[in-house]
Amino acid sequence: MIRLTLRFLVLTLTGILPVFAQSVPVKFRYQPQATYVRVHFPGTFNNWGNNTNGTIQATDGSRADSLEAATGMWVKTIHLSPGTYEYKIYQQLSMVTTNWNWISDPLNRVKVSSYQNSLLVVDNLVLFQICAYPYTIETTGSGDRFVVGTNAPYLSAGIFRPAGMPPLTVSAFVDGQQVDSTGVYLDSTGIFTFKPANGLADGMHVFRLQVTDGVLTKADSVLFEVRARPVQIQTPSFVTRKRVYVTAGIVLKPDGSGLDSSVTSVTISVNDTPRTIPVLNGKFLDSTSLAEGINRIRIASELGADSIIVTRVVDHAPFARALATLDGSTIRLDASATVDPDSQAVSSFTWLDDPEVPVGLNGQTGAIASVTRPANPGEYYYGLIATDPDGHADTARLYFVVKEDGSVLNPSIADNPSWAKRARVYFLFPKAATVQGTLAAAAQRLSVIRDLGFNVVWLMPVMKNAYPIDNSVGVGYNITDFYTVAPEYGTNQDLRNFVSQAHILGLKVILDITPNHTSRFHPWSADAHSRKTISPYWNWYQHTIIPHNDNGLGQSLDADGFNYYSGFSDQLLNYNWTDVDARAQMIDVYKYWIAQFGVDGYRFDVYWGPHRRYGEAFMGKPVRDALKHIKPDILLLAEDDGTGGSTETIYADYTNAGINGGVDAAYDFKLFFNQIRSFGFSADAINYLHNEIYNGGYYPGPNSLYMRFMESQDEDRIAYVYSANGYYDATTSFRRTMPMASVIFTVPGFPMIWNGQEVGWGYGIGGDKIARSRSVINWSYAGGALLMPHYQKLATIRGQFPAFATQAFRRISSGSALVYAYTRPYHGEDAIVAVNFGPSPVSTSLTISASDVANSFTEGKLVTVSDVYNDSISTTQVTGGSVTLPVSLSAYGTSIIILSDSARHVTFAPLTHVGDLRVPRGFALYPNYPNPFNPSTTIRYELPHACAVQLRVFNLLGEEVTRLVDGRQSAGSYQVEWNGRSSSGRSVSSGIYFVHLQADEFSQTRKVIFVQ
Repeated sequence: MIRLTLRFLVLTLTGILPVFAQSVPVKFRYQPQATYVRVHFPGTFNNWGNNTNGTIQATDGSRADSLEAATGMWVKTIHLSPGTYEYKIYQQLSMVTTNWNWISDPLNRVKVSSYQNSLLVVDNLVLFQICAYPYTIETTGSGDRFVVGTNAPYLSAGIFRPAGMPPLTVSAFVDGQQVDSTGVYLDSTGIFTFKPANGLADGMHVFRLQVTDGVLTKADSVLFEVRARPVQIQTPSFVTRKRVYVTAGIVLKPDGSGLDSSVTSVTISVNDTPRTIPVLNGKFLDSTSLAEGINRIRIASELGADSIIVTRVVDHAPFARALATLDGSTIRLDASATVDPDSQAVSSFTWLDDPEVPVGLNGQTGAIASVTRPANPGEYYYGLIATDPDGHADTARLYFVVKEDGSVLNPSIADNPSWAKRARVYFLFPKAATVQGTLAAAAQRLSVIRDLGFNVVWLMPVMKNAYPIDNSVGVGYNITDFYTVAPEYGTNQDLRNFVSQAHILGLKVILDITPNHTSRFHPWSADAHSRKTISPYWNWYQHTIIPHNDNGLGQSLDADGFNYYSGFSDQLLNYNWTDVDARAQMIDVYKYWIAQFGVDGYRFDVYWGPHRRYGEAFMGKPVRDALKHIKPDILLLAEDDGTGGSTETIYADYTNAGINGGVDAAYDFKLFFNQIRSFGFSADAINYLHNEIYNGGYYPGPNSLYMRFMESQDEDRIAYVYSANGYYDATTSFRRTMPMASVIFTVPGFPMIWNGQEVGWGYGIGGDKIARSRSVINWSYAGGALLMPHYQKLATIRGQFPAFATQAFRRISSGSALVYAYTRPYHGEDAIVAVNFGPSPVSTSLTISASDVANSFTEGKLVTVSDVYNDSISTTQVTGGSVTLPVSLSAYGTSIIILSDSARHVTFAPLTHVGDLRVPRGFALYPNYPNPFNPSTTIRYELPHACAVQLRVFNLLGEEVTRLVDGRQSAGSYQVEWNGRSSSGRSVSSGIYFVHLQADEFSQTRKVIFVQ
């Protein structure tokens, strides 16, 4: 067996085997670029075991993978029969089970649709990983690059063919030039190894190998860079906003055998301006000053040179702004407030209509534009492009508000869109929502969420993680790629489809994302761990212990000095928002999902981390300023304390020394932990509950929203918690959750429910809280019949009546120790809420005085009393400056009353039985109905996953008559109507036609008959 210095190689050892008979010994070899206590090679060949408890023997006779002392490689020999196998490399950073990582084989194909698993195909002729070595892998913006540090690399591949097959013919090519006498480079074990005699010049090269046995032909190639120059810059080409870049590297001896300590200086040239810098023990380090734009940095000695390009970005674009003023029935939009960083006068302005609600701006130019004031109150959006004399331009999305009285309001950076103030948030985890666990499958639930009365979907993290997202501990916060949807969820297009479908249904979508950290295995972290302090990414991470309230998680540093919260493990490394490049990069990430996918905001995971470490000036404010500039109608929700002392600084309503907070909403953790999770269902508990909700009557500002919730992805299910005493039957346990739900949906702030809450998921489910909270939900669960109508009423009522979108709130006496009652004053529609936290029915009276409501109580006035929750209408008369409302509440019952001049009703959408929802298991084109038909027929088809779809009609001659569908669609069931007309609109003649469905590789045709 030959010795190879490969990062990973699969090859056959030996064997004279009958064709398709015995298994073949395949040796896995892996040389990691970090220190691991264990490396395994799990795959379909060992049922994804870690090889420590399986039946497959390692080469050293043990059951564990072994580490070769001579090469530093982890090795494993596995006997495989012909077939296709999926596998991964499993690395353990320590013996702690959470410190591990799955990676794909960097030298083999991957199956994108199957968790990026690597593919190994064993058949009659197999060409294994072709490569040049010894090499390192350098991560660049365009992907991994294989770099060889010698002019005479070994070019190698492993070849397997069963015994008894015809002799092989091997053809090898280097940069298109064929290698002579290739047969001599193939040894008896199936390893082809060739070393170019004359050496290769520094630069990019291609090695290609083709193998044939006269019947089968296989070929493969590898692109690699030879970088054997005696002077080597170890810092990469880069794009930065900083004025100085660290240029570091080494000087090698002429024979390449090591560092050349005899060299004491080299010349550094920046854009052809040279100077001398010192070399110490073969290494150099320079703080290189950068000019704006492209900087060609070249390091040279007498023996050679190396160069990189570093681009310094300086923002010269103006910042577009406009203010609206009302002049009679005309609204003037004035862009003179636009500012330019170079203090230039902005030379041109272009005004753009919002495509959904145009106001008549398209085609207008100049600093002033005007439109007729819209007749209806509401928010009106428009675009503005500002361009300076140098051609630098900025595009902003702006809006003005027409109020009920006809006046016009210019919103501030702190203002929320109206949909956010009325938010009813449904927290969706795709892995729990369906058995399939994909975005396409989860999209099938959107109509149910809409019909339940919710208007916002909070989507768990969907980006690619260090290991496949699952229903256990790996729910998506270990992000390795901030720009790509995790393959286990689908594709980027699947997310676009999800958001598009949500918008069609009137739902907003906010994404969960991690400003606090990246995965240890993110390329930025990998580069910083590899190059250490000379990496341009080094300062993107925190490397010191910063004292702050870390919620008891503790702080640690890994072996390379990267900070992380101890309770999260060293896979989640804390991000440094004080670094200008790191901050700009992450803001670009957030812009990307808004601009490319149309998401409507973010839930910022562990927002409290960077907020407490660095303050709002480095994260909250710059993020908000950037995102609100491109889409002002977004919601920014922070995982941080939103109530209690010293919490106001995170809100955009709060200003300190000109610095606003960054978010619109944060968690009411005090209510959650102090009352919801420990609620005692007693008179004292009602008082404690009110005190938490009231928060001392303090709100940071009119746009500061408290998110109130009963369960989440990190906490146990409320149906389980409220039945923890063990003697409650299911119905009682479900009912006990209802009054608290009524409260969080009707008090100030906005409510959130975690998927499955509406069917009581969690009751009676064993295991730990993670298993209950994140497991796949049975949507026909027992609590659905009781809880779904309850949540639908609460969400729909909250969305319909503006009283619940304000901060006005008054507690009133209920006359019963276990009934919590309060008003939500609003002109024209005062809301009254009474909630029974007791197990017995209650009949009581509520006395409402003029100070409890917004409407005037004229003596003798007749007031209409609409109990919109229980669908009853009555009237009452103002007597002595107040009204008395008799209220009858069932056990754990709710009454939501609207006081107004006329009756108020709420219409609830029919609820789909959620257990009937499914994603098709396969493609299908069903017979049309009716058939024969006139004038139209319905054609049904099903898609098991998102794909490109064509549904076409042909005549008997095979000519296309019309295309009914031509585009990409998500998984689901569809129906299309054909009206018997061609694509030109003409009615076809009577006869036989064929409807043909093409979806991915699926193809099916049905015969239809049209009769006049």
